[in-house]
Amino acid sequence: YEGEELDRLRDLVETANAHHVTFTFALSPGNDITYGSDEDLQATITKFEQLRELGVDSFYIALDDIPTELGEEDAARFDSLAAAQTHYLNRVQDEYVRAHDLAPLQTVPTEYWGSGPSAYKTAFGEGTDPEIRIQWTGEGVFSPRSPRSPW
Repeated sequence: YEGEELDRLRDLVETANAHHVTFTFALSPGNDITYGSDEDLQATITKFEQLRELGVDSFYIALDDIPTELGEEDAARFDSLAAAQTHYLNRVQDEYVRAHDLAPLQTVPTEYWGSGPSAYKTAFGEGTDPEIRIQWTGEGVFSPRSPRSPW
């Protein structure tokens, strides 16, 4: 970010902090990410670092609503989308978030709804660093209620 866009972000972060609101910066890596790429990891870290310098200590990676097919490079390296995504998330958590003592990384997986089992959800849940917070919307994309009480 630069110029007016960076100034607006700075103002937003300062206002949130002044009012005891945790500002969480969300990044959607998009359709062309290569999960095993050092360059794509560094691009994520560079973007997060710019926001950390503004006072942000909470980060979120959105993996929802993206293609479920791996790119050629990732397909040769990982046996599933979940394995590729958790590799990337775990590196961000370990090499950036944990290294800077930030709030745990947050994410929404590609399958973010429903309680039925799937190979993706199992691999994603088992492969994700336990400190990473995973978002789930419930039985549907817009669920009217949770199937159980949170208390």
